[in-house]
Amino acid sequence: ASLGACIELRIVMNRINYNRLQSIAEFIHKNLSFVSWIAYMGMEYTGQAIRNSKTIWIEPIEYISNLLDAVKYLDEWRYDVCIYNIPLCLLLEGFHEFATKSISDWKNDYPDICQDCIKKEYCCGLFTTSIKPYEGLKTIK
Repeated sequence: ASLGACIELRIVMNRINYNRLQSIAEFIHKNLSFVSWIAYMGMEYTGQAIRNSKTIWIEPIEYISNLLDAVKYLDEWRYDVCIYNIPLCLLLEGFHEFATKSISDWKNDYPDICQDCIKKEYCCGLFTTSIKPYEGLKTIK
């Protein structure tokens, strides 16, 4: 940052850190205010995430309120903050503006429940590489 580099800080939500998302946001504000972009990322359920699932896996519906509190905090301090890899139907509508179509086309999919969703074209969908979809998916009408 001291050399003018644009720094994106990525936080992957997991069972170990989900209760500390607000504390992490406060730490960023107090100690890392030079970052250009903060991205909260839903975990892809593949590879080491599967192998270590008992320790790290958590469904997004279990941490969404913690995530939204952290995003709101950083947004109020005028940080550029976004949410990657979390379908819009799992977020409150007021937070859709933070969600990004973040999953690469080659590993992006929408399950049957998404086919009639009015927000599908703006939604990140799910990873085809994950062996199971997130819990709580629903069609937005």
